[in-house]
Amino acid sequence: MVHYLGYILLLSLLLQPTNKVVKWNKDADIQQRVNETVNSAVNQSVQRIYNNLKRINMNRGIKYNENNIKLLTTALGEYDTAEKKGGIGNSRIVEYSHSVGHTWVKTDQIAWCSSFINWVAKTAGYEYTKKLNARSWLDIGTEVSEDDWSLGDVVILWRGSKNSWQGHCSIYIRETETHVYLLGGNQTNTVNISKYPKSRILGVRRLNKISDEIEVSNGTDEVV
Repeated sequence: MVHYLGYILLLSLLLQPTNKVVKWNKDADIQQRVNETVNSAVNQSVQRIYNNLKRINMNRGIKYNENNIKLLTTALGEYDTAEKKGGIGNSRIVEYSHSVGHTWVKTDQIAWCSSFINWVAKTAGYEYTKKLNARSWLDIGTEVSEDDWSLGDVVILWRGSKNSWQGHCSIYIRETETHVYLLGGNQTNTVNISKYPKSRILGVRRLNKISDEIEVSNGTDEVV
């Protein structure tokens, strides 16, 4: 059996084409039909992979919540986004901060775990904090007890010390007896899945869906 994290990685790759347009200059009607066919096939594949991921997690005793699916899949669509050396760095990462009003951010060298979750939540149609500090996520959504942690919940960790202002926020994927695996930004300077000790968890929150997802750019070399 393929390890279920492989399904997550494949899901992130399949999500990429859903916002892209197949170029066809001769016939706009044919182009539209091609786009619809491609996107339909991609979305069906995504649903199958998500269902497999859900099934495998359930077999392992890990819960899922349908409320979180858009949050999870939107975040997966940004998988492998990484900082770049020189200039502003990666404009996509800068865009995460700009999307929630922090236009003063001019580089990807500003801590961006919270701006990433803000961008994901806003894009997918969930409530969001508009703040760049990770611990701000402790004050939004619904608190989730440990026996109800589910795919797509937001996990807040302490950093430095439990009583400091510093923290990290990310999206719950799975857990072991001692660690949680989280999908997030600014994890070794990248959007990826990393593991963290459970002893660092300050809280787990489930965000409320407030609207349909919004259109966003696919990222360019310019800051938007």
